[in-house]
Amino acid sequence: MSFTPPEIFFDPGYEVIDATMLHASGQYWLIFKDERPEPLHKEIKIARGPSVEGPWTNIQGPFTEAWSEGPSALEIDGKYAARSGAVEAEVRGGC
Repeated sequence: MSFTPPEIFFDPGYEVIDATMLHASGQYWLIFKDERPEPLHKEIKIARGPSVEGPWTNIQGPFTEAWSEGPSALEIDGKYAARSGAVEAEVRGGC
C-alpha cells in the first residue's frame, strides 16, 4: 500500500476543524468550524466549490454562535439541513 504526500486541503487564512462535505444542486458545500480564539469565533461557516477538491470560495456565515462544534449535513425530503452542537458554559470555563 502507498499513499501520496499530505497536502493542504482548505486554507481560508485561519485555523479550521470539523469539516464535512455535502453535494447538492451540482455544487459541493464544505461546512466547517472557524477555530480562531482571538477574536473569538469558533462558529460554523460554509464554502462552495465545483468539485470535491474545490477550489473553495464564497465563504459564508457564520450561521451559528460561538462555541459551536461538529457540523453535519443531510437531505430531508429534497431539502438540505446543517446542524452542529454547542459547548456548554460549564465545559468551556464559564458559569
